Amino acid sequence: MSFSYLIYLYILICVCLIAFEIGWLIYYGARERLQRKRTAQYEEYLRQQCETLASGGELPPLDNRQKLFFRNVFSNSHKIIAFACAFQNVSNEYPDEIRSAVGIVDEEALYIMKHVQGHTKSASKVYSLKLYADMTAYTWRNRPGRIVEYQFAFLTDPSVYCRTYAMDVLYAVGTANDLHRAVMLLSNKNLFYHPKVLMEGLMSFRGDHRVLSLLLIRDFDSLSEDYRIAVLEYCRHRAPLIGPFLVDFLTGEYSVDVKCTTLRYFRKYPIPEAKEIIIDFLENDSKYAWEISAVAAKALSAYPEPDVKELLKRKLSHPNWYVRRNSAESLVAIGLFVSEKAEIMNHSDRFAREILEYNLVVAEKSKMRVGADLPGGDVL
Repeated sequence: MSFSYLIYLYILICVCLIAFEIGWLIYYGARERLQRKRTAQYEEYLRQQCETLASGGELPPLDNRQKLFFRNVFSNSHKIIAFACAFQNVSNEYPDEIRSAVGIVDEEALYIMKHVQGHTKSASKVYSLKLYADMTAYTWRNRPGRIVEYQFAFLTDPSVYCRTYAMDVLYAVGTANDLHRAVMLLSNKNLFYHPKVLMEGLMSFRGDHRVLSLLLIRDFDSLSEDYRIAVLEYCRHRAPLIGPFLVDFLTGEYSVDVKCTTLRYFRKYPIPEAKEIIIDFLENDSKYAWEISAVAAKALSAYPEPDVKELLKRKLSHPNWYVRRNSAESLVAIGLFVSEKAEIMNHSDRFAREILEYNLVVAEKSKMRVGADLPGGDVL
């Protein structure tokens, strides 16, 4: 008898699971239909705005109905997602007109940010910031100044996504001082923000890169190690005129990574003040980590002078493969006379012969590849 009860109980559980699955499918389908309906509604609104602009018309300031519309959009994450989809679709059709079409939201920007900041659900904050960051790509010049202050509240949010999208807004609408303040805040509070994302974000900054780079270098010692590397990599791509301010990073008490990154900067933007220090890294390699000597050998390719060439020739016999390889690469980049090549190839040192031959072959193959760097990318 008890066994039959177990069978009935099992059947009841199966029926309940089936009913739950059916109910979930009905709910999911209804939610998807509602999302599609919302997206279509928001697309129609944005498309009308863009068509008005495309025909030469002007958009009037937001009336109360439109203000309520935008406030309603930012009221929960599902509506934000629907509006984001509509925004993406319409911006692909009207890439020029969408700038003015979403620019009218600026009148509501402060209210929206205050409302978003009050969201208790992290998802709503994230979706709101993501949408707002996307829209700044079109209307960054017109953003209200006080909108920047709201982003600093999001920078300390527990969600890394909130921090990421708040930084995206700052890259678009902030000044050099705003970005400097944000980076220092993230570093001082030890908040996670991937250094590669930071470097790429700083590169997308729309303000004065020289001012931003100098502010970050000024407070370089206050940054955490990961942020230091990100800042130096950013400088290597966007700040060609600050070399004199970076020389101290080669001689100071900094990590191997900081010194190597600084050496890469001077390889791209050589200055006379750095030459002797770089030569010392390679000449007296026993005093330094091998990574520093290897990167120094590569950086010397930017200093094509006789004393540098002689030093690089001697280092073709170095016991470390990376030092030999980079020395040979720099020699090939600087250029060798036929007599110099013959001298090395006829030398009794097998290491020197093979590493030079290897780099000559790589350089020759690189010439046949369109857009390839000579002789084939960074090793260190």
